[in-house]
Amino acid sequence: MKLQQIQYVIEINRANSISGAAKNLFTSQSHISNELKALEQELGFVIFERTAQGVRLTDQGQAMLNIAMSIHELTDQMRSIKKGKEISDRVSIATENMSFCLEAFSKLCIKHGANNLKLLGGCPSEVCSMVAQSDCEIGILTANSTFSDAFMQKLKSQNLYAHRLGKLGLYIRLSRQHPIFQNFQQTKVIDYASLMNYPYINTEDSDNSLRYILNDIFGWFVSDSTNQIILTDREYKRRIVCSTLAWSIGVCYSERDESDFEGARILIPGIAAEVIYVTKKKRMLSELAQDYLTLLRKELDAINKFTANDLREQSLL
Repeated sequence: MKLQQIQYVIEINRANSISGAAKNLFTSQSHISNELKALEQELGFVIFERTAQGVRLTDQGQAMLNIAMSIHELTDQMRSIKKGKEISDRVSIATENMSFCLEAFSKLCIKHGANNLKLLGGCPSEVCSMVAQSDCEIGILTANSTFSDAFMQKLKSQNLYAHRLGKLGLYIRLSRQHPIFQNFQQTKVIDYASLMNYPYINTEDSDNSLRYILNDIFGWFVSDSTNQIILTDREYKRRIVCSTLAWSIGVCYSERDESDFEGARILIPGIAAEVIYVTKKKRMLSELAQDYLTLLRKELDAINKFTANDLREQSLL
């Protein structure tokens, strides 16, 4: 078995075809096909099945890929050793679009300098893929407190492991002139049913756990409603919330961003989202990654104090 063959398997899976892998690696399709065939003969099983849509990993191929990704990652680390310390002087982090993740990363940059630090954003499936493919060391996500079976199976299939960081309360956000907020100030009751009459600002992809948390709150999935505004930028979302009758739901912003938020927020009692980080199984985290998680936990502690104040204020309305 050669390291080059392992690289070919990883790239074939990424490109979903042997021809695509050959193009990406600047080699011939026949060369990769021959190397793949030799590897399958050595291992004694078929790694990829050929389909009309491309190639697909067999069950044994998926198990082999998980190990191959770990080997590839360790090889990259060994090649990075020059003066004995450079591995711990860099870190790559992937997160959902959550401001407290950016706040912690900013403090990491101030503490260590911005060299060799990378923060990437994406939807939950993209974050998991970046970690699984070793593009990032850790990924930060929100999930429901029980972690659904489908979610855990997906992580397992990618050789990933979930670690709990903490819980955050969920807020409904709307303008201060919104009829539901005006009613809430008088009655101290959130009129969940009436929310369906107003546009929901959707910035989450279909595999985000908020959909399932919302089902627990409202008894319906937000995706069941056609009354939606689709946005991809958090700043757009904040502006639309503050200036229209649209509404959104999500975890708390960072303490700094909350102080700048001009709209209204209503804390949903008794409901919380779990903040987790995902890693490759059996991977030892770098010192920078551990330091980032420490800073992130401090951000979560500050937010929870902020949320506790909101809960007290709402009880006095």
